[in-house]
Amino acid sequence: LTTPDGHLLRANQAVCQMSGYNEAELQNSTDFENTYPADRQVGFDLLAELLAGQRDSYQVEKRYVRKNGQVFWTRLTLSAVRDAQGKLSHLVSMVEDIDEQKRVLEELQKSEARFRTLFTTAAVGIGILSLDRKLIDANPALCEMYGYDCNELVGNTSLMVTHPDDYPRASAQLQRLLNGEFDSFFDERRYIRKNGEAFWAHITMSLVRDDHGQPLYIVGLVNDIDEQK
Repeated sequence: LTTPDGHLLRANQAVCQMSGYNEAELQNSTDFENTYPADRQVGFDLLAELLAGQRDSYQVEKRYVRKNGQVFWTRLTLSAVRDAQGKLSHLVSMVEDIDEQKRVLEELQKSEARFRTLFTTAAVGIGILSLDRKLIDANPALCEMYGYDCNELVGNTSLMVTHPDDYPRASAQLQRLLNGEFDSFFDERRYIRKNGEAFWAHITMSLVRDDHGQPLYIVGLVNDIDEQK
């Protein structure tokens, strides 16, 4: 609980543990002072609206500084408490420590950026298939290999490009992968380019699972080995 100008009135044990300060120490400081300097203006316009009676609450994500100097992310929900005449009495702040979530999200974004760079620039063809065997995405190398634009390939199954003589075995291998008999396999098979030309490729198909072991999608790596053949 804080005064409208940000001075602490009361703090529960969770806030004290989160900040590293005891309640008395927090009462001798303001929310502004405990906020990470770069985030001191975060939500400032929303706070002005709340103090002016234009809103009753708002939520922002901002960083605070613990007593030991460590910076951490929070999700702050600030609500106004008014008396019977509508005059602002005090503010209620609910503070949730989301620092771990932020770190995980940041790592995920970095990982996705690395994958997207690899996906786009790799010399080997990369295709991502849904569990119903339809292509979700194809990198430039794969599109060039088949002679199709990405939007021509997406939504189609490998039947569109697999050589008819090799399709039955390819389909059976993919089904065994989906059945969980193995997590990946490699093979050599023929494909058909858009211009009708057949070519040999070495392929690796891998099943990607979530943290609980449930299948998400299939990643296929395709390397043109026609010249070698």
